Amino acid sequence: MAGRILLKNGDVITGDILYCDGSDVKVENEYIDGDFLIAMDQIAEIQSTTAMTVQYKDGETATGKLGTSDDGTFVVVEDSGQTAALDLDRLDEFEPVEEWFQWGGDINLGFSGASGNTNTTSFHVDGSYRPSFGPNHFRLSGQLNREDAKVKVDNPDTPDPDDTKNSRQTTASNWRVLVEYNRDLSYKWYLYAANQWENDDLKDLNLRMSLSGGAGYKIWQEDYRDWWIELGPAYVRENFKFLTPDEDYAALRWALNFEHDIYSDDFRFYHKHSILESVQELDRFVFQSTTGFKFEIIADLVGAFELQFDWNNQPAAGADKNDLRYMFKLGYQFGD
Repeated sequence: MAGRILLKNGDVITGDILYCDGSDVKVENEYIDGDFLIAMDQIAEIQSTTAMTVQYKDGETATGKLGTSDDGTFVVVEDSGQTAALDLDRLDEFEPVEEWFQWGGDINLGFSGASGNTNTTSFHVDGSYRPSFGPNHFRLSGQLNREDAKVKVDNPDTPDPDDTKNSRQTTASNWRVLVEYNRDLSYKWYLYAANQWENDDLKDLNLRMSLSGGAGYKIWQEDYRDWWIELGPAYVRENFKFLTPDEDYAALRWALNFEHDIYSDDFRFYHKHSILESVQELDRFVFQSTTGFKFEIIADLVGAFELQFDWNNQPAAGADKNDLRYMFKLGYQFGD
């Protein structure tokens, strides 16, 4: 067990100390199903056998095992043996120290089909890989969508038993790849550099490349909720297949990621979006978003209902400004 907590009423709680938001301590143990919260002002003694990272509201940090002195003061015991009082008035949060190397990722698949006057098959795959080396964090993610449709054409003058002449075949595909590097400056702030490539056949887009860098801020960063934002300059290059001329322009990039467990860690809401806003033409922007609910099926196998909405205010000639895609996916999560 990673910790021991003595309450003011004499009860003793042993278990893994997962997190403290400044007012409540989150604990997990063997004899209670799920996590539970203990009010900080009800704790008489606290002791952890693993190192904790303490974050104060003014940005100061401390690292060490939590303990209680003879006079009842909570302290942080560093590896050197030196102790410092845990200032509860300034406390923002504390949590276990992360290992120097961590990694994680996921892969998700979605299928759909229809038959009759229109025979369609749709395929979706997306995934991500997220290794971290201390303050250095990498993220590689991508997705691919493909749809094949065969539409019957009513032409009684040219009967064809194989339907090869009385049907129209269409194929649509698009893909997107993002590579990002983050470097922590503090517990909340970090710098980032990102590059995204994407292709969309139906929109006549052969390749859009957006290279950006800037600052990010972690509003929440816990197991049960995650919320960060990024802002910085970007360079965008668009290459089209046919009529629309190739273009490049300077832009600002805004990105947001929000995730939060609902009722339990078996069910999670998530939303992420990014905006590329041209600084040369203010009415020119690209908006991309993903919103959904993810739930655990068994172990690391998950399901998700997802909605993807994209908007390009200046698409290629003949292309629509918006794309809407909704799907059910099955996925597998791996890593730390």
